[in-house]
Amino acid sequence: MKTQLIVIGAGPGGYAAAFYAADRGLAVTLVDSAVNPG
Repeated sequence: MKTQLIVIGAGPGGYAAAFYAADRGLAVTLVDSAVNPG
């Protein structure tokens, strides 16, 4: 699967943006330095 959107930062905004885009059919990669998002 190819990534269509990369979201950098898995804080509250990045996490929400990634879910929003994925819900609309985009292939999303979420990148963060922490082990757990949020």
